Amino acid sequence: MRICLLTNEFPADSLSDAESDYISELARGLDGLGHEVTVICARSKNADIKGKIRVIVAAPSKRIADLRLVRRTMPKSVGHACELLGFWQAFCQTGAEFDVVEAPETLAGALLTAFSRETPTVMRITGRKDAESGEQMKNFDDQFANLICDFAYASVDLFSCASSAGSEYVRQVRGFDARQVVINAAEKECDIATTAANIYATAIERFAGVRKPHLYRHGAQRLIKSTEDMIVLYDRMLYDLLFRVSYTFRIGHWFRKLLNNPEAFKTRLFARFSQRV
Repeated sequence: MRICLLTNEFPADSLSDAESDYISELARGLDGLGHEVTVICARSKNADIKGKIRVIVAAPSKRIADLRLVRRTMPKSVGHACELLGFWQAFCQTGAEFDVVEAPETLAGALLTAFSRETPTVMRITGRKDAESGEQMKNFDDQFANLICDFAYASVDLFSCASSAGSEYVRQVRGFDARQVVINAAEKECDIATTAANIYATAIERFAGVRKPHLYRHGAQRLIKSTEDMIVLYDRMLYDLLFRVSYTFRIGHWFRKLLNNPEAFKTRLFARFSQRV
């Protein structure tokens, strides 16, 4: 099988999170079984990787990082969007057609571009911390990541659960039936690579048997550009609107210009007064 794995860090070390550690072990195991493995990660330490594993580092979206207003008002959302768009771009740049894609729960949004290419998907469930805490999010900036994750939950083909508690969460809280949930716990006699390969086969079979509508008919690459354009235009439109209607916002705008580039600010101010004279 041609398998794509998404993770935060690859290869994992003693300081990495549990999900990165799992994906690192899984990738090596799948490679050892003869599968074609590609890993897309946010960070890589260029350690020695045995086998034929292809590693791609996802660079955050530069266009989203340069936003003016939204970057200040919704820093969490913009940071999350930068990361996800980086994964989308890296996934498209692989130039490969995968049989299946797996991502951990924390990177659920990175699966969205796989949906657009109509690729079978598996989400690894370890347990949602926000579901256990019961804390209510106060604003959109706090909710954005969960909204993206919720959409991924509704679109993924199969869930790989680390424990029976995780499977119960997916079945009861999320409302999915047992056919969509596979427990991949330590109690299994097979190694994680063999177990995962069986899960992937089930996901591929399920994907082939369920007709899904096209989420985006113009291709994954155009999906990324359209998403970036939409966010950038929204930011520009909102910024321009506030600049026109709010004197306080306008004063803040020029004050930031002065702090960031005093010489350019003075030159522009002098030119403005020269025109009036």
